[in-house]
Amino acid sequence: MHTNARFSSLLSLSFVSLALLFRHVIAFGYLADQHHEHKHKAFVRHVEERIPDEKEQELFKRQLAGLLGAVSGGGDALKGLTSVIPGLGGSFSYGGGPVNVWGAHQWVPPGPGDQRGPCPGLNAAANHNYIAHNGVVNMFEVVNTINQLYGVGLDLALANALLAVFSAGDPITLSWSLGGPDPKVAAPLGGLLGLFGQPQGLDYAHNFVEADCSLTRNDLFDTGDSWSLDINLFKRLYYSVPEGYPFTFHSMAQIAARRFHECIATSPNFYFGPVAGLVVANAAKIFAARIFANYSDPYQPEGVLTHEILKSFFGVVDWPAPFTYNFGWERIPENWTRRPGAYGLLEFNIDLIEWIGWYPELGSIGGNLGAVNTFAGIRLDDPASGISNLPRLLEGNNLICIALELIKTASPSFANNLFKSLFDLLGTTIQSIGCPQIGALERGGVPLNQHLQSIYPGAARAKSGL
Repeated sequence: MHTNARFSSLLSLSFVSLALLFRHVIAFGYLADQHHEHKHKAFVRHVEERIPDEKEQELFKRQLAGLLGAVSGGGDALKGLTSVIPGLGGSFSYGGGPVNVWGAHQWVPPGPGDQRGPCPGLNAAANHNYIAHNGVVNMFEVVNTINQLYGVGLDLALANALLAVFSAGDPITLSWSLGGPDPKVAAPLGGLLGLFGQPQGLDYAHNFVEADCSLTRNDLFDTGDSWSLDINLFKRLYYSVPEGYPFTFHSMAQIAARRFHECIATSPNFYFGPVAGLVVANAAKIFAARIFANYSDPYQPEGVLTHEILKSFFGVVDWPAPFTYNFGWERIPENWTRRPGAYGLLEFNIDLIEWIGWYPELGSIGGNLGAVNTFAGIRLDDPASGISNLPRLLEGNNLICIALELIKTASPSFANNLFKSLFDLLGTTIQSIGCPQIGALERGGVPLNQHLQSIYPGAARAKSGL
């Protein structure tokens, strides 16, 4: 398949993945209705106890092989899938024993040049050599690993991988960095004469893979660092539940709701968009509750998430002092067993609906307008306040900044050269707007004029590549 066609396929599939998320949310919205509470509980119980049909699994594997073959262009890439697809999917069962963290998968911290970033689960997988230890990964290994290692359903695993490739990596080689930009992930299509820049990795996939209001990370536009754990935020999470008691699914929802209000009160540029907030921010917290829990006990069907498990997955240790954090040192706990059934899009959306039913603010869409406590938009727990702040959108640069936030959500990081060229043409006009999203859009970019001068001597002598 031609690389341009493959790029178009990936672009389409990325947005299809988002559409699937919203389709499930809308389709199962009635489950949140209190009048259908008994149906909701019965349906959730059915999903949690379901055993995948073997014929359906085999059909899904064939469909997945075809899908990945279309994205990869077939040929050699498709041949490489033959060793991956047979191991995908299938049902899990209790009694399989703890995940292997010894031998070839013994924990090894990242070394110089190894990429680690905002996703604890992928960081831990890299530290245990389940994916590339250098932190530069491809879509196939990630889909396979999070399915087999963490019990994430193929549909959800593929959706996440596609979004990561599109927003943070190279859609031609289907690779990306777990952290920041890396020379092993180059500009797509060789940069296409400077139109495309170097992908910036998961660190800068803001609003697509990483979002505001994390349980343990600061917001990007507050500190410029949304990938390092803030130990004070982690302590807030840790002490939300008394030591010796597990973090339940409901308690994690309560913590997420509390964090939502904290972000409104402390982050001037807090944004909780239809993708960044409703899907991405909530998903990160739900995944921590569902995926990180230990499922070794069949009498605990929702798993057990302890304080020690959280410490391990978030890279926090008690040496040389309590609550010591080393960047990128996430690890899979010893004697930890993955969930027994695949956690897919359906399960995620049921959980999301349940969280919003308990805490309506988690279904809000909007954000602060450059100052704390100025949330404007749809706020389900307090509609009046969200609506009352809407006129402030027309004040100063608020409307432009919100528009740039939406553009950032839909833009891959390799579009940085295009934004850099555009913003340089606008000069002081664009800089005077004062929106933090401008720097995020052009980060790592090289203006087209400058890039062409670096390639062509004639353009360099003329001091113009245009």
